Amino acid sequence: MKPQSKKLQKTLLALMVLASMHAFADDVKSNKKPTKLPEVQLAELKFVADKTFTTAGAVSEADEDKIARTAGGLDSVVRALPGSFTFMDDRQGTLKVNVRGMTGFGRVNTMIDGVPQTNFGVTATSEEGGNFHQNQANEPTTSSFGASIDSNFLVGVDVNRGGQGGSSGVNALMGSANFRTIGVNDVLLDGKNVGVRGKYTYGNNKLGHNGMLAVAGRETVGGNKLGAMLAISGANKNSDYKRGDGKLASSNAYNPARIQKPRSYLAKMEYDGDDQQVLISNRAYNTNVGGRELTSNSYGVEYYYQPNSNLINAKVLANTTKNVQKLNKNAKYFLLENARTQNRSNYIDVSNTSLFNFNQAQLKTQYGISVQSNDYKRQATAVDKDNYEYTTFAPSGKQKISSVYINNTLSKNIFDVDLSLSRVKTNFSGYKPACDTGVPCFPKGEAIVQKTDYTTNGKVQLSAKINDGFMPFVSYAKTSRMPNIQEVFFNNEGGGSMNPFLRPEAAKTYELGFNSFKQGVFNHNDTLGFKALYFNSKIKDYIHVQSFYLKEDGSGLTDDINDDVKGGFNAQIAVNAKQPVTSKGIELQANYDAGNYFANLSYTKQTSDQPVNINSGHHDFGFTGGAMDKLPEKYWTLELGSRFLDNKLQAGAILRSYGKNIRIRPDYLDFEKQERLQQMPNNPTITDLFARYEINKNATLRFGVENAFDKLYIHPSNSKNNNYAQYDDDGNTIFTNYARGRTFTVGADFKF
Repeated sequence: MKPQSKKLQKTLLALMVLASMHAFADDVKSNKKPTKLPEVQLAELKFVADKTFTTAGAVSEADEDKIARTAGGLDSVVRALPGSFTFMDDRQGTLKVNVRGMTGFGRVNTMIDGVPQTNFGVTATSEEGGNFHQNQANEPTTSSFGASIDSNFLVGVDVNRGGQGGSSGVNALMGSANFRTIGVNDVLLDGKNVGVRGKYTYGNNKLGHNGMLAVAGRETVGGNKLGAMLAISGANKNSDYKRGDGKLASSNAYNPARIQKPRSYLAKMEYDGDDQQVLISNRAYNTNVGGRELTSNSYGVEYYYQPNSNLINAKVLANTTKNVQKLNKNAKYFLLENARTQNRSNYIDVSNTSLFNFNQAQLKTQYGISVQSNDYKRQATAVDKDNYEYTTFAPSGKQKISSVYINNTLSKNIFDVDLSLSRVKTNFSGYKPACDTGVPCFPKGEAIVQKTDYTTNGKVQLSAKINDGFMPFVSYAKTSRMPNIQEVFFNNEGGGSMNPFLRPEAAKTYELGFNSFKQGVFNHNDTLGFKALYFNSKIKDYIHVQSFYLKEDGSGLTDDINDDVKGGFNAQIAVNAKQPVTSKGIELQANYDAGNYFANLSYTKQTSDQPVNINSGHHDFGFTGGAMDKLPEKYWTLELGSRFLDNKLQAGAILRSYGKNIRIRPDYLDFEKQERLQQMPNNPTITDLFARYEINKNATLRFGVENAFDKLYIHPSNSKNNNYAQYDDDGNTIFTNYARGRTFTVGADFKF
């Protein structure tokens, strides 16, 4: 253990002891009756439902209680929201959010506390000892976008699908996902100035230990509040679980067991004055998986100025993040040694909101600017220059995204009109090595290439609150995202596989739907929420990776391997699609809560004709440059639960179902386009169970069962669905990447 970690743990332990003594003293001195926690929780649950089902547009969220009772981690939480999915890759140790079949940096603006995430993870190709990637054939190394998120710190997830205004909609082709972390208020009990909060979970079937501990305090000085919070989190999990058929995942020689021990740290300081608020935060994440150590450190400042004026409600958000990856001592990336990557991301968002009232109408206007800069670097010890320049280790280059935006909401009577506009400037630059003789590319020699693009985006939405049962909305949005550094400077053939002429993707999305939220449906205390919508997106210049070969006659490149081509050249080049991509579907979400029992439903059905990246899981290239985007044709999640003993006991079940889905053929013997994809087996409906019992306001016990009926099934959109393990010695494709079998979890939460 590092000395810094030991020092941090000792400091946290001392703070916990002091907080416990202070809390005990407060209880002795106070004559007040304790707050009834179940009533507070029920009110919060209904507030979340109210927000989801009274907000026009394709918005959904999961609160902290939903996160806690969902088995399968954050992937299951996101997949339980309509139109939302994830790409699973346990070698990366990060979360990859998919919205309406789009995933990756800029397609889904994935944020933590409003800050866009930018890192591209990379895994080793070999590690001494054979524990991981014993050789290149086992599994392809991956380099794909993902966010370093610790679920123990989360209090909510907000997903916005389609177009949106403000800084969250900048460089967000198909939507955004924001993961909110705990603060001082989430640790302190009502009426307390010092508090401790913790959670612990243990699961069998190699799920392992998982826990979090936080301490917080608040003081009032001169009428202003000062608060601070410190939290640490850790887990110990093993991928060598038992499947639904009782076999270990490692029984497959190409699926070695992995132990991951992520550690996280979160600190916040808050100042709350009469008209000003300041939040200073530091978040750190560390894990060692995939043959490398991943470290992410983020420092942020938020400032709010809210005087007693309708014209001024200012906000400033500034953040800097450093993501570092180092290959382990005995690990290699092909022939590269001592490999290291670094991503430095700086972000600032400044905005103000003004409110105008006139003619029985109200106009709310937000206007601001945002700037994000990313710098990707890599270094390694190579055999020679060619070995370094032709090895697809990690993206290298710079990009900058600047925007000016304005959002307007005009409200009168039952109608709301939302109009958002943004002007975005994007720029990328990077080094392109010289191309080999006979390889067509421009510029031919080595050069620093750069490209600047300007786009104008916006959204208009009309909604009406006709009554509680029918609140329709219709919208049109134009969105875009710039090419990322990995797409432009992919170097499996050096400069011959780079494409500095990529154009930004642009989407036009129509949505039509309605909300319904009624109280007192069957009795005085129940609530019913419902959201239904249809969407249709046309995406121009969709970026995807194709395989190109060098023609024998020297006339250029071809994507047909059956042409007369030279051996030894196979470039994976990102290109813009010639034809627009169409994505359309329906999304449903419903909630019913009667106090003693509740139900939640999420349903998605969609189709898309998007091309699939040639390198999404294909082993021959030893590198996968992106996640598998295509989603199941339909998928749904149904949650049924009850509350007993004055709401102290909560128990229920969550059912998950995935419709038809595909994978890229793992053998990839036939390069004809219609043969690139393969239908996956039909999955059974999976049932998870959950229960929680609130002993008192200070302690809660939890119990859960993942895959309660021990079904044998395969997760859609999983990196292991395409590796060498998926075909036998005779060359027949098979399916062996089965998910975790029945797994029991027990846990406890405490707060005092």
